[in-house]
Amino acid sequence: MVGHPWLGLRWGLCRGVALLLGVVMMVTIGFCSPSSAQSSPEILWDTYGVPHIHSRDTQGLFYAFGWAQMQSHADLLLRLYGQARGRAAEYWGEDYRDSDVWVRTMGIPERAAEWYTAQNPDFRADLEAFAAGVNAYAQTHGDRIDQAFAQILPVTAIDVLAHQQRVLHFTFVVNPEEVADLALEAGDESARSPVRPLPPPGFLRLPHGAASSRGDLCAHAAKSSGRPQSHHCW
Repeated sequence: MVGHPWLGLRWGLCRGVALLLGVVMMVTIGFCSPSSAQSSPEILWDTYGVPHIHSRDTQGLFYAFGWAQMQSHADLLLRLYGQARGRAAEYWGEDYRDSDVWVRTMGIPERAAEWYTAQNPDFRADLEAFAAGVNAYAQTHGDRIDQAFAQILPVTAIDVLAHQQRVLHFTFVVNPEEVADLALEAGDESARSPVRPLPPPGFLRLPHGAASSRGDLCAHAAKSSGRPQSHHCW
């Protein structure tokens, strides 16, 4: 069943931050790294379900991490990537319309493509390896993935960067519901509509006279087009 777009975002992220404690279970998955047939990354799962990855190179590490993320919560990961594309309503229905309006108004997919181009070749290869790990898991274990979410495959490196933007910059830093509430406080009655119209990028500020670092962050995040920060929010 497809979840509501606004529910579970923060829960989904917190779920991915587990304690690196416990006795390691000898459950090992081996597969070839995209970068080298001689480098076979290894995943060891502990009793808490946390993957511990060993690899001879970074691309193997990223590949294994993509695989592990899918093994832990494939449906959640694919849903979040679909939302980061601004195409969730196309995939899963009208309930995701507000989410898509927000993502597209903020220019997240386009900026993600710019961020991808701005990376150095080595890190672009790492991102590609992560996406390859996601897709390899889906090809190997397609029966474990809800077909409602499998339709977004294959995942790309740009999807990974778009997801980072949407969750970190445009949910935690700039929350769409809080922006709509600010619009109501400023007297914008159109914000009461089921699909709340949003101001163009660069125009997200608090009402005149209301000083807040949150408002400054809104404007900064909306305008940002530089390289992403090193937050590994996959």
